[in-house]
Amino acid sequence: KNIDKGFTFSPMYYIGDEEAKLDGVEPEAKILSIKVADGITTVGNYIFYKCTKATALTLPEGITSIGQGAFRNCQRLTKITLPEAVTRIEKTAFVSCKTLTEIYIPEGVVEVGAGIFEKCTPANITVKTKSQVAIDVISAEYPTVTIVSEF
Repeated sequence: KNIDKGFTFSPMYYIGDEEAKLDGVEPEAKILSIKVADGITTVGNYIFYKCTKATALTLPEGITSIGQGAFRNCQRLTKITLPEAVTRIEKTAFVSCKTLTEIYIPEGVVEVGAGIFEKCTPANITVKTKSQVAIDVISAEYPTVTIVSEF
């Protein structure tokens, strides 16, 4: 299942429709916490774009793919833990996550797109991963990111 369409918004959880509006305001502006339901396997392209107030993220273990720009401009997310089933992170997945300081990338990740930390502060980010692909791609593109592979 993809999390692309057919969901609804509330101020606490984004579980919903990217076209929905609340009180004439873009719904993303009201989302404080992102929780993806069990059974979803793909976080679609730009699905959480501009959730600028979200400070928490919960992803179920079944997620296998993070789409292009999926968390773009989620400016208040500081820590992201990707589920063990994730094997692919598409380009610009975390672009403009300006306060991101820590991300866990599972060992099974075999594809990492370009620019995943574009417009972030790479020197402030610690990447915890045993994925050689993630280590190679991230260290080549963002030499100031701290990569921890022993934990």
